[in-house]
Amino acid sequence: MDITLYTQSYAQHTPLIFAYVGRMLYDKGVAEFVQAISKIPNAKGVLIGGIDSNPSAISQDVMDGWVLDNAIEYWGVQSDMQAVYKNISCLVLASYREGLSMSVMEAMASSLPVIVSNVRGCKDLVNDGDNGYICEVKSSQSLKHTIEKMCQSDMKKMGAC
Repeated sequence: MDITLYTQSYAQHTPLIFAYVGRMLYDKGVAEFVQAISKIPNAKGVLIGGIDSNPSAISQDVMDGWVLDNAIEYWGVQSDMQAVYKNISCLVLASYREGLSMSVMEAMASSLPVIVSNVRGCKDLVNDGDNGYICEVKSSQSLKHTIEKMCQSDMKKMGAC
């Protein structure tokens, strides 16, 4: 990854925009993210990435239902990730298991704070309370609480760490 492609460009968004970037899989914590963000009135949730054929894939019908229920926005596959990171407030990856996440590293290189789950690979990139927050795995309630905490934080300062 060439981090020089990603510029420090944190911008305040109203409402705050929390986004997941990656394949649309249950194992990535996407359902927990949708459940959590849909209960926070001063924040908007966005899913960015493709529908997958993996056994853990979220179907197009489920995705369409979330969008119709106004639980989330689905931006689909994006090719210009630098532009995407400029248009969100915080990256969320509530994965059940992970290597070193490219999306987390790109977001951090773009001065975005991040929320990740307490699994190897994710927690290795985040200093809880400094450049992001760590939530419990497979817990939409923990993720909701963590998103609410992020909403009250100095997100620009966190992204600069």
